[in-house]
Amino acid sequence: MVMESVEPGSPSLSASLMRMITGFYPSRAIYLAADLGLADLLAAGPRTAADLAAATGTHTPSLTRVLGLLTSTGVLVQDADGKFGLSPMGELLRTDTPDSVHQIALLFAGPLQHQLWGELEHSVRTGESAFERALGEPVFSYLSKHPEEAIVFDRAMTYFATQIATGVVEAYDFSPFDTVVDVGGGQGMLLRNVLRAYPGVNGILFDRPEVVDGVRAEIAESDLADRCAVVGGSFFEEVPSGGEVYLLKSIIHDWDDEHSAEILGNCRRVMPENGRLLLIDQVVPDRVGLSAEDEMITGSDLNMMVTIGGRERTEGELRTLLANSGFELNKIVPLGGLERGIHGVCSVIECMRAA
Repeated sequence: MVMESVEPGSPSLSASLMRMITGFYPSRAIYLAADLGLADLLAAGPRTAADLAAATGTHTPSLTRVLGLLTSTGVLVQDADGKFGLSPMGELLRTDTPDSVHQIALLFAGPLQHQLWGELEHSVRTGESAFERALGEPVFSYLSKHPEEAIVFDRAMTYFATQIATGVVEAYDFSPFDTVVDVGGGQGMLLRNVLRAYPGVNGILFDRPEVVDGVRAEIAESDLADRCAVVGGSFFEEVPSGGEVYLLKSIIHDWDDEHSAEILGNCRRVMPENGRLLLIDQVVPDRVGLSAEDEMITGSDLNMMVTIGGRERTEGELRTLLANSGFELNKIVPLGGLERGIHGVCSVIECMRAA
């Protein structure tokens, strides 16, 4: 018989474990709230469950029960009249706030993600991504054929890029350099933030042609037109020359060591001797502890495994990968922890060409 030992007034160990076992309950409720746009409907103030049901075309008694779970977990609040309103946390689900996590909720709490995690055992037994087993093809091929889900994915990635950009600009000094190449930079949110924070720096945004074709005109009409070039291509073939800093945000964690080495090798071939390679990724601790940061990092590591077959890496694993690709790790600059926001678990990993 297992005897539970807990602090007075705290949940029992079994109760705490039960909350984790049923952790998908609030996750699914948050997804539904985002999908129905409840936070936007509550932006002007509290409303009754019947009002919200009428506005969303849902069944009032059933929606009321979902609102109850959202209230018990701190996403909503309920006043003395029984009306539901937004808590400070719930405000983040609105679509019209700069720090909105609406798209994050749609991506990570949505049905696609739950389908993939349902195949976690397959990944653990085989080492393969669960995506192909669940959906019959690799993730990017699937997204190219499902534009609505691709939009959710792209918007969520743009959110992460925007949040991370703030931390990167604060944590790393780009002023000594003339040109930064953002490899796999997507919509260029990170590079744009770097260029605006450092007016003396130029940039090259590099990603697949179908990605950058949509942003080329936008940048050409912006205040960065004379400082930011846009180039399309595949980082498995080559990357643009002419940079002193090669920036890879959330790229290496998408790939296994073999594919990562290809990308890193292509960067090294065009880098100057005194250039810098900056990886923006999460670093898995050598010894995982009981903390929100470690939970987020190890959770992200598993998510990379089931979705795309990638991984987060420890410092030692990064050093080995980099050494095999002709680099040496110079320093790791954390972005400040979760008190700084979701992006706080990431780090700037500065690398140099090995002798």
